[in-house]
Amino acid sequence: MNTPETAISRYLDLLQDLIRSIDPSDIAHVAETLQEVCRNGGTVWVCGNGGSASTASHMACDLSKNTTDTDSQRLRVVSLTDNVAHFSAIANDLDYDHVFSEQLRNVMKSGDALVAISASGNSPNVVEAARYARSLETPVISLTGFSGGDLRGLATNQLHVDCSEYGQVEDLHLIFNHLLVVVLRTLLEPLQDSSPAKNTTE
Repeated sequence: MNTPETAISRYLDLLQDLIRSIDPSDIAHVAETLQEVCRNGGTVWVCGNGGSASTASHMACDLSKNTTDTDSQRLRVVSLTDNVAHFSAIANDLDYDHVFSEQLRNVMKSGDALVAISASGNSPNVVEAARYARSLETPVISLTGFSGGDLRGLATNQLHVDCSEYGQVEDLHLIFNHLLVVVLRTLLEPLQDSSPAKNTTE
């Protein structure tokens, strides 16, 4: 019998299996790419749709704020989902498939990187953003699930969840975000000065 309890247990069992399958070296490799962007004074641009749009905003917040406690060099991260006026103008006047790539045409430069989030890996606007970033020879970090879709093939770095359930895929993407913060706090330490950390409140 399918009860709420059994549904919850199935969800959590799968989630636990996926967490155990995370390869720490994959996280470290992506973090090293982001460290290089920071050292070069570049910007990390992040995009996604729906739940992945909120993950993009979450990542921009965490990777910008939580990777250092000092006033020294910071990792600059911007979510392409957050300027609603620009986003909706492109969607309305041009094409929804280009809401991210058109923004990147205004701002992306050598030394930057793109974090492209799509559970299916086939969101047309995310794939277009990845194609544009690759045309500039900038790194593309993909967060995907399912088969990885077209996005997985465009990525220079991948964090893939081998799962066809949207909920657990999106859960793992947020875990990837938090793991990147943990690693980057260590990797960016040599950039930090010796000033005492400021007290902060949430």
